[in-house]
Amino acid sequence: MGAQDTFHTNDSVVLMQDALHKLGSDAEIQIVPGDDHWQILDWHGGLIGYSLAEMLQRLTLK
Repeated sequence: MGAQDTFHTNDSVVLMQDALHKLGSDAEIQIVPGDDHWQILDWHGGLIGYSLAEMLQRLTLK
């Protein structure tokens, strides 16, 4: 999530992050300083590819 989200969804993501943490979830949510709603797509060389690689890694470890 971009910290400067142009649709202002970053505040709700922070609330979700807090709620998941309180529930003991191991979900990882990262707030990227300075990125907006569209810049985040370039994060780590491409958000979709990064996300898919992370999911594949977790699925193959179990």
